Amino acid sequence: LIGLICLVAILKFLNLLKFNPKTFLLAETISQSAEGFAIILSLAFANYFLFTLIARLFFSNEKNFQSFAGGFRLVLTSSIKDATPTDEFI
Repeated sequence: LIGLICLVAILKFLNLLKFNPKTFLLAETISQSAEGFAIILSLAFANYFLFTLIARLFFSNEKNFQSFAGGFRLVLTSSIKDATPTDEFI
């Protein structure tokens, strides 16, 4: 989320520097690659979403997967840090 906010801020800043041809070229490159970035980001979100659905099917009696939001949070934090089985709720 912070990275996305920084990306938007950089794009707005580069929009202010359109008078310089080199920064205009950089801004155009970033804006054209934003579509591919959005596709990759949506595929990553879909991957976590589907993994959470499958985990809820298999581990529905586990405390962390009782709600979808809790399961989604567990899946995201498990991919970022190493989750230990002694964690109550990550």
